[in-house]
Amino acid sequence: MPGKTRPIVTVIVSGLLALAAGCNKPPSGAPAQAQQAAPFTAPQPQPAAAETKEIELAEAVVRILEAAHRSGAVIYRGSCAAERRIADRYLVREPLKTQPMNEALEEITRHYPELKWRDADEHGVRVRDSAVAAGLLKVRVKEFALIEDREPEAALAALWRSPEVISYMAAHGVRFARQGAAPRSRRKRAVVVVHMKDSTVEEIVQRIVASYPAAQSRSGAHRVWMYRECRAGAETVVEVKVL
Repeated sequence: MPGKTRPIVTVIVSGLLALAAGCNKPPSGAPAQAQQAAPFTAPQPQPAAAETKEIELAEAVVRILEAAHRSGAVIYRGSCAAERRIADRYLVREPLKTQPMNEALEEITRHYPELKWRDADEHGVRVRDSAVAAGLLKVRVKEFALIEDREPEAALAALWRSPEVISYMAAHGVRFARQGAAPRSRRKRAVVVVHMKDSTVEEIVQRIVASYPAAQSRSGAHRVWMYRECRAGAETVVEVKVL
């Protein structure tokens, strides 16, 4: 009968609506924040790794020898750069180990096996690149005489004017590296006198460096000199200076 079926339909529809509402309701006891969509969080940038500082080989050797109160020389190859300059190919990481001297130098030569070092007694410590040609240092000068009261660079400049050096450089395509503006020479307290016969350029450089009073060195005690070269085609670029 029409009057008796209407309540049954109403009850069924109400039950279906209640069931649907129960399916959409979060389970009892769920955290309140789980009932809402999590907000978007942008990824945080990671802290940059600390930069590793590196110094040139010559600077490292100077600091090691100064700590040991020794003099010496470092003779090695560089890389030719623009404008006839030389860039270092051997870089040493900081912090630099300086003592004991033997261990400090061996740490460098382990990293660069082509570098060798030896204790040259009265000539100080020698650090040398086994692959460096260093032909200029082997040039033999018949006689070299010098009386100088300025910086060691002035004494070296006199050596480069020797006929044997000029002839060798012209014949072998050797040129000096371009240097920055040189500081104005200061007058020295003591006059340096060097007179040598039938000696190599290396021997003369060593004598020049050793002749300067200890008080005039960077450390106030000892001096280190550097020879560095690179090849650019048929040309060899060299740099010699007292550190």
